[in-house]
Amino acid sequence: MSRLFLRLLFCVILFKFALGTSYYKDSKVLEVKEDDFDNKVKSFKVTLVKFYNESCKKCVEFSEVYKNLANIFHDLVQVVAVKDENVSKKYKVKSFPSLKLFLGNGKESEPDVVDVDEGRDLDDLVSFTLKNLKKHVKHRAAKFIPKDSKKVVVQLTSDNFHSLVTDDTYNQWLVKFYAPWCGHCKNLEPEWMSLPKKSKGVKVGRVDCTSHQSLCAQFNVKGYPTILLFNKGEKNPKTAMNYEGQRTAADILAFAKKNDKALSPPTHATLVAELKEKCSGPLCLLFFFKPSTKEENLKTLKNFASKHTAPFALAYSLVGENEQWERVFGLKEFPAVVGLNLAKGVYLPLNSEFSKENLNKFVKSILSGKATGIKLSDDLKDTNDEL
Repeated sequence: MSRLFLRLLFCVILFKFALGTSYYKDSKVLEVKEDDFDNKVKSFKVTLVKFYNESCKKCVEFSEVYKNLANIFHDLVQVVAVKDENVSKKYKVKSFPSLKLFLGNGKESEPDVVDVDEGRDLDDLVSFTLKNLKKHVKHRAAKFIPKDSKKVVVQLTSDNFHSLVTDDTYNQWLVKFYAPWCGHCKNLEPEWMSLPKKSKGVKVGRVDCTSHQSLCAQFNVKGYPTILLFNKGEKNPKTAMNYEGQRTAADILAFAKKNDKALSPPTHATLVAELKEKCSGPLCLLFFFKPSTKEENLKTLKNFASKHTAPFALAYSLVGENEQWERVFGLKEFPAVVGLNLAKGVYLPLNSEFSKENLNKFVKSILSGKATGIKLSDDLKDTNDEL
């Protein structure tokens, strides 16, 4: 009888607590009523919603985990609790507590709703929320980035030339220096404007020398039009190449392709999509650096890239950013280097000290065909995809 009495007493206390006290008072969990619910979830934000019932024992037990979740995602994800019966019915909630993730599409559209079926463990819920937050950001980014943003001739000025061209070590640039009154410039204009749609990996710009005389003088422009090619890597008046051939789009692009020899500086890759974009060719060197030695290692790598003309790409990842990659390649000591051919699904690790000299030997052995690649044991994945 005494045990039964204690159980009943506990239930009464629990029930009174649920009725008289907010679970989330003085926490970062936002308690929302029916009349304000749509305003909260109909935005561009990501909102995690707990549907609960005041008399539900499991709801009370889960409240501490939910508070911690709100602390972790404060200012990143709205963490909301709602107990209104009508809201629960609208979203077909059948048991309590239930969790749903609302991915906002703006006030004029209904949000996408994802059921949270990851259990009630804090780590699992954090991983699930992060994974969906990442997808939501990518989805939004795709809407706001113009599809043809790279297929235009960029109007360059004294204010933007250095940030867009000089500081861009990853791309080739073709730049036309002209004057609006110049007849030859006007004749070239249709061909020049067609370049972006015909070029791959070459950015195209133009400078009005009547408005930006000092910039044109910096590049020793003495006649119009002057066409300069800026190759990948360091860009300055000394490295700029003067084009003096036929003024047709085909001939100008052929000149750029012929001189596209220098290696691009290394790209930071953390996702498989980024790696595939950068490493689509027959050979890519993928480096793994410790965060503490990143700058020192990048200096060595950039020095190597500036003096190499072999047709391959460079990418790097920091240790711990994607542990699945490190496992697949069998890496245990860092810095590490892997020669990678994604199309064939093979790789080859550098088994000597990380240095410019050893990198040169490593690349020569691969390009000569003497080295034998190792078959990838598994497809490369994003770390979050394993969660």
